[in-house]
This record gives sequence, structure tokens and C-alpha cells, in this order.
Amino acid sequence: MRVSWALRHYQASAEEPGYLTVDNTAQSPRMTNGFNRTDGDRRRIQQAHVQLDADLGDRTSLALLANANHFRDDRYVTFSQGSGQQRRLADEDQIGSQFALRWAPWLGGHFWNRLNNTRAPINDYGTIGQPKISVTLQPDAHTTLYGNWGKSFQIGVGSGAYLIPPRQANLAPSINTGWEAGLKWTQGSALEARLSAWQQTATGEIKRKLNDPLGDFDNVGATRRRGVDMALRYAPWPVFAVHAALSRQKAIITRPDPATPDLLGREVDHVPHWLFSWGADIALTPALQVSLLAQGQSHYWLTSRGQGGRWGDRLTAQAQLDWQVLPGLSLSVAVKNLTDARYAYAWWDSAQVLVSPAQGRSLQLGLRVRL
Repeated sequence: MRVSWALRHYQASAEEPGYLTVDNTAQSPRMTNGFNRTDGDRRRIQQAHVQLDADLGDRTSLALLANANHFRDDRYVTFSQGSGQQRRLADEDQIGSQFALRWAPWLGGHFWNRLNNTRAPINDYGTIGQPKISVTLQPDAHTTLYGNWGKSFQIGVGSGAYLIPPRQANLAPSINTGWEAGLKWTQGSALEARLSAWQQTATGEIKRKLNDPLGDFDNVGATRRRGVDMALRYAPWPVFAVHAALSRQKAIITRPDPATPDLLGREVDHVPHWLFSWGADIALTPALQVSLLAQGQSHYWLTSRGQGGRWGDRLTAQAQLDWQVLPGLSLSVAVKNLTDARYAYAWWDSAQVLVSPAQGRSLQLGLRVRL
């Protein structure tokens, strides 16, 4: 049996630089807007949890977890010059427990509007089945064939999970059905290669509305995502290894929301076709390791209709040094965005492209102590 516990306190305050126009980003990605000068955020998080893990027999185990969280976030934000400033106040207390030999309740809760002291129930999602199966075959010592099939679900986010007037009809959960089939090939500890194909369908995918004070969502509709993943790791010596990965994916709308029939067959927004990475890990001494990593992606459509064009393509690199100073003390030094590449997150506010530039080259220091 093992008992563990943890306590955590986090507090932060920050300014809100706001979104930039495309022209602003090109000319001065470090600027901010005058109308964002009174925007800001103050956040406090307190967490505590206790966990019990016990082996009841050779094949039976029990896991119990109790946790309590307090979250308060007070944010003032102005999305664009033409919109008013919003105050978004989240003040939540969460108490929960989990145990394995598992009893899992259906989803529950309610929405309490403290402005007018009204309550709204959560959507009646009923019983949601999530069957899963995984199969692994090893025809020889070097080859592993595997396959997975299963179902999961997605429900409304934010206020969209509740029957808030004028909404009267319960929303059904979106059922995700996915499969993966793959091959793993190894040559001792020196070489490992993976190749897999996968697909996931959703009966009613949703996405959160960015500039919505109520925190509601948009209905994307039924979707289908497909992809191929490849990965390679080569370690000719114990102190040196290189690795690379490449993924190709595509997500389309197979049955759109009845209000947007023209989106049939269009791509889901913010999904790049290509994802890739490569890097190396070098142990200079048993206590000193250097890691190099480059990763990137291709562009994606900003909206399924194509407004705003394509964004998101990037290639970034980072380097990190880890030093085990003492058995219980380690130090890390990392340079993020090594080449100071410019890239950004972008979204379409129904009239223009708004951009949040990513951080440039930066230095991070970390100290870790184990008692």
C-alpha cells in the first residue's frame, strides 16, 4: 500500500496585450493596442489531493483519490477596437474523488446564475458507452503489430453544457469512434521505427466561441479525421540518439450544422496537414546531457469557409542542457525559439484577422530539488 499527498498554491497577475491586426504584427509584433491598456488578469489556484494505492491480490488493485481545488480568475479583456471591454470572473470550488474497481456516474451538475439567482440543469446526456479494444501481435522478436478501436465522447463546453434559456432541448453527446493500426520494428536498443494509420469520426463536433461572454460554443457538425504517423529513433551508442517524426492528417466536415449546409466537405479550421519534428540527445557525461529539438507544422485554414486565408506554418528549434549537480539536485538551461522565428496564433473575428504573436527567443532556467 502507498499513500501520497500534495499541496499547491499558485498566484499570478498579468497584463493583456490583446490581439493585433495583420499589419501591426508585420511591423511591430511586440506592440500592444491603446484600447488594451486597462486589460489585465489576476489568477489564484489552490489545490490539495490525497491518494491511496493498494494491491489487493496478484491481479486486483485499488486506487482511491480525493482532491479539492479552488480557482479564481478575474480578467478584463478587449478583443478588438470595435468591441467593448468584458470582465470575465471565474470563481470555482471543486471537490472530487475517484476510485478504480470503478463506479463511474453519468455526467451531472447545474448552472447557477448569481446575477438573477436562477439555476439551469445540465443536459441530460443519458448513459454514454465507451467500449474499447486493443490487440497486439508479435510475429518475431523484432516486429510488433498492433491495433486499437474504441469510442469516447465530447459534450458541450462552458455554458453550452447546460439548459440555459432560451435553450430547451437536451443536446446529445458527440460520439467519437476511432481506430488505429500500426507496426513497430526494433533492432535491439539501437533502432526503433513506427508506422501507423488512424481515423476518428465524431457525430457532432463542437468548438468554443472565442469572443462570447457567455462561454457558449458553435456546432461544427459531424467530422472525419484521418492520418498517418511515422517515427524513427536511432541510438548507435548509449550516449547518443537521434529521433524524427512525421504526421500527415486531414479533417473534414461530413455532415454540417443544418444552419451551414455550405460547409459540407470543407476542412475543419486550425488543423494543419503536416506535423514534423527531429532532434538529438547527447550525454556529455553521466550527469550532463544536451538535447536539441526542431519541430514545425504546415499552415491551416483560419475558417472552414476560407475567410482570412491560411495561417500557422512554422519551424522552431530549441536547445536544452540538463545537469545533475547532486543526487537530489538538478539544473536545466533551455533556449526556446533558438532562431527567433516569427509565428503567431490567429483567428477570424467575423470581420478581420486578429493575431497573437508567439514569444521570440528566450532563455529559461530551472532548478529541481528532490527530498
